[in-house]
Amino acid sequence: MSSIINLLKSQSDNHTRGLYFYPGAAKTKPSFTSYASLYTQALNIAAGYKSAGFKYNDIVLLYMSSHEAYALHYWAAVLVGLVPTILTPLTNDPKQVEAHLSHLKNLLDPRIIASSELHAHLDSIKDTSEIYSPEDILARANGKVLQDSDINSTKDLACLMLTSGSTGNAKAVEMRHEAIQAAVRGKSQALGLTSETKFLNWINFDHVANLTECHLTSMYLGADQYHVPGAALLTNPLDFLQIINDQRINFNFSPNFFLSALLDSFNRELKHNADLRSKYDLSSLKKITSGGEASSTKMCATLIEQVLAPMGAPKDLIVPGFGQTETCAGSIFNKTFPSQEIRDSRAYAAVGLPMNGIEMRIVDPETSKAVADGQTGELQIAGPVVFRKYYRNEKATRENFTPDGWSRTGDRAYMSSSGCVLAGRDKDSIITNGVKYFSSEIEYMLENAGIEGMLPSWIAAVPYRPEGHATEDILIFFAPSFDVSKDVNGLKDVVEAIADRVVMYCAHRPYRILALPTEAFGGKSSLGKISRNKVLKAYDAGAFVKYEAEQKLALEELRRTQLVPPETDFERKAAAAMAETLGLDYKFIGRHDNFFTFGGSSLELVRYKNILEKYLGLTEELPLITVLRNPTPATLAPYLDRYLRTQFGEVPDNADDIYDPIVPLQLKGSKPPLFLIHPGVGEVLVFLNLAKYITDRPVYALRARGFNPGETPFTDMNTLTDAYMAGIERTNPDGPYCIAGYSYGACLGFEICKKLEAKNKEIGWFGCFNLPPHIKERMQQLDRVEVVLNLSYFLGLMTEDYAHEISPEMHKYTPEQVVEHIVAIAPPARLQELELTASKLLNWGSIAENLQALARGYEPTGTVSNINVFIADPLAAVAKTRQEWYEKKLTPWKDFTRTEPVFIDAKGAHYTILAPENVVDFQSKMRKSLEARGM
Repeated sequence: MSSIINLLKSQSDNHTRGLYFYPGAAKTKPSFTSYASLYTQALNIAAGYKSAGFKYNDIVLLYMSSHEAYALHYWAAVLVGLVPTILTPLTNDPKQVEAHLSHLKNLLDPRIIASSELHAHLDSIKDTSEIYSPEDILARANGKVLQDSDINSTKDLACLMLTSGSTGNAKAVEMRHEAIQAAVRGKSQALGLTSETKFLNWINFDHVANLTECHLTSMYLGADQYHVPGAALLTNPLDFLQIINDQRINFNFSPNFFLSALLDSFNRELKHNADLRSKYDLSSLKKITSGGEASSTKMCATLIEQVLAPMGAPKDLIVPGFGQTETCAGSIFNKTFPSQEIRDSRAYAAVGLPMNGIEMRIVDPETSKAVADGQTGELQIAGPVVFRKYYRNEKATRENFTPDGWSRTGDRAYMSSSGCVLAGRDKDSIITNGVKYFSSEIEYMLENAGIEGMLPSWIAAVPYRPEGHATEDILIFFAPSFDVSKDVNGLKDVVEAIADRVVMYCAHRPYRILALPTEAFGGKSSLGKISRNKVLKAYDAGAFVKYEAEQKLALEELRRTQLVPPETDFERKAAAAMAETLGLDYKFIGRHDNFFTFGGSSLELVRYKNILEKYLGLTEELPLITVLRNPTPATLAPYLDRYLRTQFGEVPDNADDIYDPIVPLQLKGSKPPLFLIHPGVGEVLVFLNLAKYITDRPVYALRARGFNPGETPFTDMNTLTDAYMAGIERTNPDGPYCIAGYSYGACLGFEICKKLEAKNKEIGWFGCFNLPPHIKERMQQLDRVEVVLNLSYFLGLMTEDYAHEISPEMHKYTPEQVVEHIVAIAPPARLQELELTASKLLNWGSIAENLQALARGYEPTGTVSNINVFIADPLAAVAKTRQEWYEKKLTPWKDFTRTEPVFIDAKGAHYTILAPENVVDFQSKMRKSLEARGM
């Protein structure tokens, strides 16, 4: 029997080709592991498995923090005859995580290998499972390697892949050696891949788009493969182009949502850099396969014509396709895109025709007879690449296959001139921005959210893709418990509550939220279920137009009656700019309306500011913090007046006296307000992403003194903390107080909490975002140059690795010369977003250095009532691993609290825990921490 072990063994003497692993974004240097080295290292780790008592056919569940660790342990497990299974990303809900892990424990009974820093995620099963770290296994090997006689290549099952980590009911797909090898051969032939092809991957190893479409296919060919952390490219999509340019990449898989983000990022950067296209040479790039969600013809065609083709890529490089875990990833490809879609005026791409190794048919699901071309039916597949069964799940296997052995994909489809076109799914899932959520889970969440005004069990969350949208959206239908025509205020409250809950759950605002009478749902099944398909068909057919129009009119009328219109010229200009930015009708913007309550984000804030500058006819940039601090027309107008006067040289004499550290970020909610204290850079923009998810309480940030004209930085920590405490007490006179500090801000928060407690005020919750209590030594390490470099990679102007690399050289120059170098190499779009010039960065560095200087002699004393410490990956300069950081640096907080400190693992590194790719996880854990303290 042929085994995928032969893929690796055939390359075991290949020292020139292999795997490149980027530790971060494009400016980081990738490490190289040749196929020969991969084989040798895997044999070493395999010996560790054997020494640890792992037995033939044992299931080993892998949960690693890097592509490299996954590759090594995947192959070690295969070589020694184990069944590797890669754990899918865990959700932010502890109950879901516990249910999911419990389900996998019962289904698989696995032994677990998890990176040390991820062990905390497995707390719910640690007492009933064998959990090892990679270091444990390597230590067991004791330098030995698995002998050829011990390599086991006789079994049919290569590995298991989980269909979903989003619920507690994941299925494990049995990935057979035969199917995998048929798949890599089929992909190579269909896509014209060779040993000279260079593969680029940013998908995690838990997904077949990485494992089979990139890793195993490139290994089969003996080609180079480059792996980049997904978070790096999602944060800065233009790094995708940079890596293709630098490494002469030929092939990649990217879903539609990423290609859309790439186009948006390119267009934003183009506004500031007209020569952007000349920066990248993409003539090496031949194919980008795309799947997971439908590819937008208009978006992809625009991306090709305006971005990729002018840089040298072919116009047919994007290849939409169809694939599942059950088909070893992509197996049906459209190689005529987008030309045929444009000719046929089709909004979304066909997925094409099957490769060798798979067959497809479209049938009437009731009769199982083939439908005519152009007629919609159920897509079914068969062939060597298609799986045969789900592991230990006979019921799911039986339901998946037809009596004559075809696999039901759950997709509706029809045949066109470009091949198969998907026309929706029968399955209970919604894919938005490439992330899969389940209708049933959203419905369950809303049912249990305590929202007054909804009839129990009458709610439907339905996937919907509006015309022209780059990604799928969500429709929410609910039955109200009151007459919405007589209580419009009640309707408004329910709609806003649903929107807030859905945003917190999946970081996406529903496209529509509509109240319906129960009879409009089309009844329930004998099991009490609403048919989402029936509701969606009724919506598409216009059956709900009457309800939608009436509710829209009523809510607009309510808004009109409650509206206080702008009164001054400045207020009117601010309202007009807000309306243009958010796509709203100007007549519905009042003087007290909050930019963020209307859904404004950090990116939209920059657009709002730019439009406002245009309306005001400014030649100088309006400070972003002015707009941030004053999110309503009424509060912004006086500052606009004052700012225009400062442009003519009118700097206030008493700037320090009128300084106010409080910056309101979000004003909705009735729970005790949350105060967030700036990190060592002094600014608060880092909290914007976090604040938009906190809708049950007001959120305020505290900003350092020294940024505004005429202000001087504080000269001692006592005066600073007094000023911050006074601002907090003005905002919330009576408490209780919820206060958190990010990094350096946690030291300030600790001192403020002690002062408030000395006044007999209650500290309901104190949060520390990844700072140890003892910081004096670190503060003494940071001279002016180090502060500026730290500030620069915190702001995303460079990577941490690059900052460390250039630090010795930068110490030969003046601060002015250092800043000039940073501005010269920084991404222009990031400078524009932050409104940074060399002089502003120099001043910012001076403020940051001053803050560090205040703590160079700092020693913590005393205690506070409670502390909740959020743990992130440490800076390289302070600890080698997260575990070392926690044990040696963070646990001493126990000496400064009167109750047991709570330590919470957060995703990401010190400077990225609030970045877009990590903030959803962070806010979920922070809200649970607040709730646990009764706040």
